[in-house]
Amino acid sequence: MPLLNICAITRNNKVVQVALSFLSDETENSYNWALEQFQEIMAANNINKPLSIVTDREIALMNSIDMIFPESTHILCRWHVNMNVLAKTKKYVLASRRRALC
Repeated sequence: MPLLNICAITRNNKVVQVALSFLSDETENSYNWALEQFQEIMAANNINKPLSIVTDREIALMNSIDMIFPESTHILCRWHVNMNVLAKTKKYVLASRRRALC
């Protein structure tokens, strides 16, 4: 059961958890539902829409964000990008090290 964790950054640069949602799956429909509920809570409490949103490269979530929060800037998390580069290039680095040792 996937967990959608929504965090925010305060004016004091503190990260706070603002919403959690267990989803039945990681589809656009599930993300749309969760983000719509979040948007309704924000509107009911006069909370401004997010200026920017940071995610990993979950395509369904990215599509939902573009639909629910079209005015927000969406960027990829640098840590997730770095981990993806490491995972994709690790075999090449290890292979070149093995050749160097021989």
